Amino acid sequence: MITEMTSREVKQLSFRLDGLFLPTDNNPNKPFYLVEVQFQPDDNRDYRLFAELFLFLRQYQPPNPWQVVVIYPSRSIEREQNQHFGNILASSQVQRIYLDELEETFNNLEFRI
Repeated sequence: MITEMTSREVKQLSFRLDGLFLPTDNNPNKPFYLVEVQFQPDDNRDYRLFAELFLFLRQYQPPNPWQVVVIYPSRSIEREQNQHFGNILASSQVQRIYLDELEETFNNLEFRI
């Protein structure tokens, strides 16, 4: 295999996280959750999502492990980039929720604010 070594500038973009849930106590074993709500097909979702995650880790260096949760209306919306993110997507640190597959009883729960 022949390779070429180069140097390239990488511009840093600004990202806004859909949802970030941080532990309220100082227990470093409890994970923080990065939640992504994806209701439209997006072939670049994994690139953006993991760029957000790793930029957050770099800037804030939280002591907690991370957990990513992606919420879809259905499996048909999901677009994964397995070539670059297959190992991360297959890990237990990435969870998917498909709203159309949730139990009917969930819809009957009473929520209070």
